[in-house]
Amino acid sequence: QLKYFMAALAIAVTFAFFNLEHEASDFALAAAAVSFGFIWIFGPRAAPLVGIAIAIAILAMPIIVDQLVPGFAELNSKNTPHGPWPREFHREYMWRFVLEHMAGGQFWIGHGRDASRSFPGSSEKIMWGIELMPLHPHNGALQAWLELGPLGALAAATAAILVTFRARRLDWMNAGIAVAMLAAYSVPWLVSYGIWQSWWLALGWLLAAIAAAITPAPPAS
Repeated sequence: QLKYFMAALAIAVTFAFFNLEHEASDFALAAAAVSFGFIWIFGPRAAPLVGIAIAIAILAMPIIVDQLVPGFAELNSKNTPHGPWPREFHREYMWRFVLEHMAGGQFWIGHGRDASRSFPGSSEKIMWGIELMPLHPHNGALQAWLELGPLGALAAATAAILVTFRARRLDWMNAGIAVAMLAAYSVPWLVSYGIWQSWWLALGWLLAAIAAAITPAPPAS
């Protein structure tokens, strides 16, 4: 009966994958599948490598964005009144804005929690009249760098690694589930959602509770 349940679950996940409206959700499912497969192939002891990959993404995000996102001059040259604009174009404006204003304030601890909501210049109108950066940068790593500084970004990166270090002591299936849940949560956090959104924080605690309930305690060392 287990094989029928797994087949039904695979069909349900596939159906959901192709009917989700938000790209971040697609990325989350893809990241979860890749992470689970990675643990299935290389074993639970490889779990910290997933945490390290997430940590590197957090710490290197300013460099990554600086290399991939055009400067304001190039963005403005594409900013004509004829749209429609893809969502990614607005993201590029926000992320470049964060890079330009990341320094300043108290550098090591950032500009302060939730500073993105009222950051000077963020309400400037672009494209068809939308705000340059409404509410937050839609990039958890950049938001951590902007609001909490290098120390905050380092804390977030460290947390990702610590979670996966516990997973390496689980069996293959449970380690894969734990790492997949972390990857699925981290990817939308990195490219879409705000780090202080209460519903997103609640989802993180819910995932932690589910993981604790379905995974056995690791054996004593």
